[in-house]
Amino acid sequence: LEALIGLRLELNSIELVSKLTQFIPRPFLHRYIDHIITAARSASDAQAARQVRLVCVMLTNLLRMKTLGEQELFQESTLGHELQSFCLEFTRVKEAAALYQLLRSLDPAAEGTADAPVEVLSDA
Repeated sequence: LEALIGLRLELNSIELVSKLTQFIPRPFLHRYIDHIITAARSASDAQAARQVRLVCVMLTNLLRMKTLGEQELFQESTLGHELQSFCLEFTRVKEAAALYQLLRSLDPAAEGTADAPVEVLSDA
């Protein structure tokens, strides 16, 4: 499992971990998510948008398939808030804005504010 954390942030490695999520321990999944968020944040400008997109699509899928749940994100850890922060950092990426909205809808502390729109900023 440790070797998976050392993999570069690419479509193949994200697909592999996504397929293995039901078999890997939660603490490892959280560490992997931290790893890919850090990798996306430190990517060069040319690669950043693509990597953020990959991370957001994977996380959205984990949430929609209920692999990651509300309690796990917001009550048992700070992962949900860390993910929201990541999404806000990259609001210019459409997938990050969509993931932020999804996370807000799951966050019990944000009750009543989940429908507030997030503006997608363009690089134009």
